[in-house]
Amino acid sequence: MLPHGPDAEASEAASAAELKPHELKGTMALLFEMRLPEQVTA
Repeated sequence: MLPHGPDAEASEAASAAELKPHELKGTMALLFEMRLPEQVTA
């Protein structure tokens, strides 16, 4: 198993940040949440 997730510094900064919407620029950040497992198709 490999560790994953934010490092301690990023986690602390996110926990202390003001809760408001913000725009991510210069990135391709995507998040998909599904109830069912994803299946690869041809």
